Amino acid sequence: MKGKFYVVLVWVLSLSLLIFVNGCSIQETQKDTNVIKLAALLPLSGGLGSKGEIRKLAIEMGVEDTNKNWEEEGLDLQFELTVEDSQSDPEVALSKAKKLWEEGHEIFIAGSSAEVESIQPWASEQGAIVISYSSTSPTLGIEGDSVFRMVPDDTEQAKALANLLAYEGVYAVVPVYRNDIYGSELTKQFTEEFESLHGTVTEPVIYQPKETDWELVSKKIANAVKSLEMEKERIAVVPVAFDEIADMLRNSDKEDSMDGIRWFGTDTVTLSPVILDDEEIAQKASQVNLTGVTFGIPDSTLFNTIQSELETFTEGPFLPDALFAYDIPGMLASVMNQLKDPFDREELMNNMIEGSATYAGVTGWTALNEKGDRKYYHYDIWEVQEDIEDSYNWIQTAKYLRNPGLPGYISPN
Repeated sequence: MKGKFYVVLVWVLSLSLLIFVNGCSIQETQKDTNVIKLAALLPLSGGLGSKGEIRKLAIEMGVEDTNKNWEEEGLDLQFELTVEDSQSDPEVALSKAKKLWEEGHEIFIAGSSAEVESIQPWASEQGAIVISYSSTSPTLGIEGDSVFRMVPDDTEQAKALANLLAYEGVYAVVPVYRNDIYGSELTKQFTEEFESLHGTVTEPVIYQPKETDWELVSKKIANAVKSLEMEKERIAVVPVAFDEIADMLRNSDKEDSMDGIRWFGTDTVTLSPVILDDEEIAQKASQVNLTGVTFGIPDSTLFNTIQSELETFTEGPFLPDALFAYDIPGMLASVMNQLKDPFDREELMNNMIEGSATYAGVTGWTALNEKGDRKYYHYDIWEVQEDIEDSYNWIQTAKYLRNPGLPGYISPN
């Protein structure tokens, strides 16, 4: 009996030692590598796919530059980036986030408001940190949650767009939007702002994210235009769209009532690669004087350097949200450098807002407000114009500026 006891005791001690050694080896490996895992959920395909690769490149550049800075500062920390295709689908984004979480990823880079809306409840429940380079829906700015956004919410973009239309002499608009949280909320905000400037807004033309009947959408837009009894130069179409803007423009001249109607876009339309990639679309964008607002980037040596590298890849104008994506690793590193334990997710989350104010990157000062959204910003205004015969480009024509406590205004170049 005593012999059996010794055998069992030896077995238990051996098992305990094995568990202890394995646990130590995992901890030692973490100390040796000091790798912080980053997961990026990017729309490399689907309705937002035209901007996916440039955002991926920007984040990869941001990780590489941040790792280099840590090394030069003598800090034994490194980001390890994993990229997954969200397919421009909120449900796919959530599914892949859960899978990556099981693999040990705790910090996620995400994009659109629809995808952030899908991920946010799960992330808050788990304590996963989500940082978005482009989500702007006001209702997703929630104080105390685990979502942080490198861009301002759409409250100010709506004001910028409304002021731009008033500045251009537009009295009435036909809003057209993709039926998701971004489209519906920005259209609602814009409608309130434009009506406060005594403008007229028709009932919106709403389409589904997987819409295919663009002739029908065009007829609905044309009917809304016909309902406005005023000069055509006083009427504008305002699409809140993604890559499907190309399909809208392709059908923009199918109805006679649309001749002479201007188009104005939001940040997801402005500088969109799909517009210049197709000569027919570019020409039609120029014909409707497509003008839009997007996030402004302050001029700096770093901006010019990163912009040049990204433009080499895109062979066209840079995308502002790609630069916001580039800044995410740098801002994270700046916050982590102030922590007692950069691997402590809870400490990182609790210090994100205060720590964000210690970093200035390619997009300027990254300070976040109490809701975790970008605190300081301005907007640039761009228009599709013909450069030379049958060659088109986005040209910056103005800025929307706003001083604290004062109304915003359009400042032409």
